[in-house]
Amino acid sequence: MSIDPKVFYNACYPNKTLDVSKPEDKKFYIDFSPVRGATVIDDVISTITWADEKATCQLFTGHTGCGKSTELLRLKYLLEKENFHVVYFEINSVLNMYDVDISDIFIAVASKVMESLKPLEFEIKHETGLKPILKGLFELLKQVGITIPFVPLLSVNLFSLLEKLKDSREIRSRSRQYLGTQIDNVLNAVNRELLEPAKLFLEKQGKKGL
Repeated sequence: MSIDPKVFYNACYPNKTLDVSKPEDKKFYIDFSPVRGATVIDDVISTITWADEKATCQLFTGHTGCGKSTELLRLKYLLEKENFHVVYFEINSVLNMYDVDISDIFIAVASKVMESLKPLEFEIKHETGLKPILKGLFELLKQVGITIPFVPLLSVNLFSLLEKLKDSREIRSRSRQYLGTQIDNVLNAVNRELLEPAKLFLEKQGKKGL
């Protein structure tokens, strides 16, 4: 097979992320597990698929350009082949990486999960925790002259807030002051009202889970 040297050079550029689900990228992928001394992604897949319905958390780290994003996209590809619904996003595409707080990350995760499920017409039915929290935040912002329209669909409210968080230091500051005092409530609401119902919804669609 002949390869265009220029294309190969650009594929090897450290900031280039290969997505093995794409044929044009897959042909450039090299499995470095023998020299890395471990099949890390295979181990992560085993942890997730053998977790017996339990949520798992893995720390995956390495220096710039070593292939973290490429391997994570391969993880996404392999998990989707196992019939999981996978939500993948790069945090720097949705948040200001020079100014990030834990509450921002919760909003980003919740928003991206909702966005990924939108084509399947999934919407939260009973927002007894998340909706009042967001409504209270939007009302607080309105008092200081910042208007974000609050609508019945929680997904729209999450998208709107996430978009504003990246662009406005003032909104980030006000949001953290408000959400920081009830971060446990935010986390519990995201888990109980979004992630758990989403998982059950996906299982009814024939998926193994979220």
